[in-house]
Amino acid sequence: LEDKFEEHTYIHGYGLKKLPKEILRYVEGKDFIDAGAYWGDTAIFFQKVYKPRQVFAYEPVSLNADQLRETVDKNNLNGQIVVVQKGLGEEESQADIYINPEQLSGCSMNESFTDKNMTKETIHIATIDDECKDRSVGLIKMDIEGAEYGAIKSGLATIKRDKPVLLISLYHTGKDFFEIPPMLKEAVPDYQFRFVNIELLNPFSEKILVAYPRL
Repeated sequence: LEDKFEEHTYIHGYGLKKLPKEILRYVEGKDFIDAGAYWGDTAIFFQKVYKPRQVFAYEPVSLNADQLRETVDKNNLNGQIVVVQKGLGEEESQADIYINPEQLSGCSMNESFTDKNMTKETIHIATIDDECKDRSVGLIKMDIEGAEYGAIKSGLATIKRDKPVLLISLYHTGKDFFEIPPMLKEAVPDYQFRFVNIELLNPFSEKILVAYPRL
């Protein structure tokens, strides 16, 4: 199934290819969080290239989660990639998510992004700190359609404890670009930041923050 995924996942390494080699060794053998895993492209890429202990792939939408499980099974990665049918947010809750059947990668909890063709599903929201109490987290990738700020806020204890590499999408809301980096810098003062466009043909659609600790 890998040939059906977005090419920038592989060509640009989701922002990881330009990081120092010691940072890539630093994350080996640790748990990875893939928030907004969709059908499993980044989860498979992380598992095969960066040698995590496990990848926990969070995908709250049932249609996507079912496809994600099928992808994991077809690639013989059960146990190495753990599918978690939950969203990540600021607090434990239930929430409505809006789904465009023609663009399942763009599901959002922001009602202002919806139109009449969208359907609605109630999903479970968890926090990073609750989910990661018993994990040693080496990397968190997050592409969750504008919910990034709250999800990061819910994981600050984990981020302070483990200092994982962070790959955070910043293009969904204007405030994320200005508010997420200072929040992370306050939590881990020795984080270093890079801003990366992983989709060269449309750079505004895939702008991510790469944060990594100074070793």
